[in-house]
Amino acid sequence: MPSEYQQEPDVGRTFGSIILGKWMEVMKLSEEWRQGFMLGTPNLELTAEYISKMTRLWGALEPKVKGRTDLRQLEHEFELYRKYCYNPRALNEPENAEDIFKMEAIMEEVLDKLKITKFEYD
Repeated sequence: MPSEYQQEPDVGRTFGSIILGKWMEVMKLSEEWRQGFMLGTPNLELTAEYISKMTRLWGALEPKVKGRTDLRQLEHEFELYRKYCYNPRALNEPENAEDIFKMEAIMEEVLDKLKITKFEYD
């Protein structure tokens, strides 16, 4: 059984189940990050982990979005925010904080359109 710091190997898992697992990690970090953001007490380690995982997920989803006519508008939006995959530190700048929220919403829409998950929150 893996510890909380180890992840289960991806062998034998589908792309959808891997992405869903990564998305759930991002959403957990998002909740914690938003609390700090709203209180004005950001946790730098949490911020770094959240942005890192979110931009990695963005990069993993991008090839699934590119070239699909049914996702043309989302493809354009993926292109707009692609810069953060190459420079995730820029997302930590105060003037770019809104982009984090936009990226989450775009990824949620992509996952829904790819039928990777339906979103049900407690």
